[in-house]
Amino acid sequence: MNMKLNQTFAKALIVFFMSAAFLTSCSDSDDAPTVNLPEVTYANTNLEAIFFNAGSSSVPTVNWGGNEGSFALATTISGISIDEDTGVISWTKDLPIGTYNIDVLAANSAGPTTVELTINNPLQGLFIGTYMVTNDDTAYPWELELNADNTAVITQSNGMDEYDSLGTWTMNGSTINIDYTSSLTNNDISFSGLLTTGTKATYSGDWFNGHGGVSGTEGGTFEVELQ
Repeated sequence: MNMKLNQTFAKALIVFFMSAAFLTSCSDSDDAPTVNLPEVTYANTNLEAIFFNAGSSSVPTVNWGGNEGSFALATTISGISIDEDTGVISWTKDLPIGTYNIDVLAANSAGPTTVELTINNPLQGLFIGTYMVTNDDTAYPWELELNADNTAVITQSNGMDEYDSLGTWTMNGSTINIDYTSSLTNNDISFSGLLTTGTKATYSGDWFNGHGGVSGTEGGTFEVELQ
């Protein structure tokens, strides 16, 4: 009889402690703070870079949802980085010409939030230098302004006056071709050369009589540097 009572009492104690542990566990779970996914907003998700210039985004607005985390880029892109604490996206002056779609990850203990951004880095800028005429050792000054819409403004001098001509440009790899009609002589002229970047950005090659840069119609050489 006493043995049965002891067994019953032991079972009651086991049930009691199991119930107490369960209640304690529930209580601890209820007391734990709720963590939500981060909420991230950039003032502008379409970022315009300036060719051969370093730049950065604005600081995003972040709600970490109860648990501060960090930022990262989903894919590594040469020339583009992110500050893991602030979420500021930066790019170097050596970022190649083109459009980049990037995914920013803001992650805390609840998981990641993805924000899609675009960085557009078109070829554009003012190049200044000289051109030379075949069998003439004189270096004539000229300026070339390349616009992102593939238009160009060519400013040349005849030794006394400067004049502007409008043209168009195309790019294939590192080769830039320009066609324009001189506003002074009404002659068709073209340029074809290589864009090189390093400590500076330069465009150099040959200029031609007529459009299309046809071999055999070379008029001389040129070299201009990005300002």
